[in-house]
Order: sequence, then structure tokens, then C-alpha cells
Amino acid sequence: MNDIGGSCVYVKKEIRMKELNDLEYLDNFPYYYDIAFLLMLTSKAKNIKTRWITQGIKNSSRRMRLLQKHRKEINLEQEELPYINTYRHIYRNVIKEAKTKGNGNYLTNGKNKTKASWQIINNEMGRFSSRHENIELMWNSCKITNPKITLKKFNSYFIEIAEKLTDHTDTVYRRYQGYSWKLNRCPNTMFLNPVSEDKIKYIINNLKGRGTSGIDRIVEKVVKRSTEYIIKPLTNICNASFKAGVFPDRLKIVAVKPIHEKGSKEDIKTYRPISLLPVFSKITERAMYIRSQHCVEVKYKGNKDIILDNVKSDLKEIHSGVPQGSILGPVLFLLYINDLTRHILDADVLLFADDINILIQAEDENGIQLKLNRTMNTLYNWFNTNGLVINTEKSVAMAEQEPN
Repeated sequence: MNDIGGSCVYVKKEIRMKELNDLEYLDNFPYYYDIAFLLMLTSKAKNIKTRWITQGIKNSSRRMRLLQKHRKEINLEQEELPYINTYRHIYRNVIKEAKTKGNGNYLTNGKNKTKASWQIINNEMGRFSSRHENIELMWNSCKITNPKITLKKFNSYFIEIAEKLTDHTDTVYRRYQGYSWKLNRCPNTMFLNPVSEDKIKYIINNLKGRGTSGIDRIVEKVVKRSTEYIIKPLTNICNASFKAGVFPDRLKIVAVKPIHEKGSKEDIKTYRPISLLPVFSKITERAMYIRSQHCVEVKYKGNKDIILDNVKSDLKEIHSGVPQGSILGPVLFLLYINDLTRHILDADVLLFADDINILIQAEDENGIQLKLNRTMNTLYNWFNTNGLVINTEKSVAMAEQEPN
């Protein structure tokens, strides 16, 4: 991209496969971005209560406090007490009505209804999360308070957990090694047509415009406003990636944020890694996702760098898994497990993301047990062959029967 006469002119070059991972554009944009937008650390309080609190309610609240204070005085006149009680009754009704209306509007206008609902529920229950809460971990009976050491522990744990689970399950599955099946190869080949500038523009315009960013610190808002200047190089990068069958290495680097689910916050096992993708990675993935819809029909069968409070860990390479939070991740995972249902012959299988429900029917308990053993045998071998692990802590068997 050259600056000529105050306007940006993109000099198009044919990108070969060996040049795909060394694109100057992927370096130049972050460089000039950092120059134009200086990094500043700010703190912004976020309290969703303010959406229904009006100036009139604030004035009434101050008056209510004065009346309550006056009510506690010993020399209170007899006719003042009914007035205070009536004012308090009206004040509470106004608060209730304003809160109901405010929460209703917030839920109606919110794009993510589920998220808005939980925000309202957590607010009413007084559960407020801190954005900059320091995470302290217990490791070998010692508490870790240093953020840098905490990040190293998170980084190592998220990277090594899959390999450790796979190594552990090799011993568990060893007794099922005699099981095998014929591999059915797909005779078709997937070809990707080039993506147009209009399609890339459509993808950029449909970005949510969030203020969050990946490891390159580039936010979606800036990219959306720079569409006319970056549309040509981005289109060229996407088409070069399609043609070469290679995803640029620079766009594979993601920032990972540990999110606590449930349980003790000092237990590293209670956190899950959420990937914060670079905005250019989102655009390229979305283009690939759209193109793949013409070649692959995905159905549900049946009816890394860690960031913590602006402190970063060292980069580590991931050898297995898909980034949680990516665009292509769910599709790639579904394609990876797509043949699972073909090997379960004694049961009906329902798949939803990474959850599997297996329904087994038989005339008696012995028949159920026989089919269950055969099904688990097949599952263990399929998971072992494909390098996956069953989460035994979240797996349970439940028996049901029709009433006599």
C-alpha cells in the first residue's frame, strides 16, 4: 500500500504459496495502526442499573431518605406519619414500574436475548463480575498470586491438557484394540471459487464492531471504517489462501482469555480458554465458511498466548484441537466427528456440538446391558482412533421404563 498524493493505492501482486506466510500487508497495517492509535489503559465502570434510574427517581430517592430520617425524630407530628407512609408506597411502586419497563426495553432491544436475560438476573441477585479481578491459583498446595506465573500455568495447562488426556486414554483403550472397521473414503474433492470484493465488503459490514481485539490490538470499528482502503489487499489475501490451501501463519496467532465456569476460582481446571481472534482472521475465516457452504452440508445428526489483566504470557504452539471462539472451529469439529453415527449400530445417536446422547432400547435389562457394552466398546475405539477423549466427569447413564 503506497501513499500517493494523499490517497492510498494498493499495488496488487500475485501471491505464491511460499509467499503467503510473509505478506507485507499483515505487518504494515498493525504497524501504522499502532502509530495512529496510541495504546491507553482506561477503566470504565459498567452498571446496568442506570438504564431505568431517571432524574425524577433520583430526586424522589433523596426526598425519601430525608423523610425516613425525619420519621425517626421523637417530636414527629401526628399528621406527618400518614404522609410519609403514602409517599413511601408511591415511591416503591414507581421504582417497581420503572425497573420493569427498563428491563423490558433492555431485553427487547438487545441483540443477544440470552445474554441480556442473564445480565438482568445477575443484577437482581446482586452478582457483579469484576473485569480486572486478579486470579489466584492453588498449585501443589501453594497459592500463586504473581500474574506472570499464573499466566505461565494457564498457558501450559491449556496446551498440554489434550496431550495428557490422550496419553492417559491409550492405556484405558488398549483392551479394545481388536475392534476395526472399513474406512470409507470420500470420492469428491472440494474446490473453492475466488471470493469477490463485494463479498469481503459484506463480511466487514456485518462485523459487530466490538471494541475487543486480538493479539494485534486492532479493533473491528477501525476496520469497518477503513473498508474502502483495505478491501483489495484483503480480497487478494483470501483468494491466495484459497488457491494455496494454506491459512496465513500470522492469522493463526490468537490471544486466549481464561474464563471461569463454576467451582473454586483457585482451581485451574474450572477455567476454559476463549480465543480472541485477530479481526483479519475473522474476515478470512468467514470467507472460507461462506465458500464451504457450497461444498459441505453440515447437519446435526438425529431427529495460543494467554491474556490476564493486560499481562501477556509467552507464545506456545497448539498441536491439537480447534480454538474456542473461532468461526470455523464448530464446522471443523462437526466435520471431524461426522462419521461417528455410522459406527453405532445398536442405538440412536443425537449430536449437538460436543454433546452426545445415545438412546438404547431393549425388551429387558439384560438386552439393555448387552447393547450398552457393545456401544461403549465402539465409542471407546472410535474416540481412541480419532484422538478424542470422553469426558467421564460429565457422562452418566440413565434408565427409563414405561409404567406397567
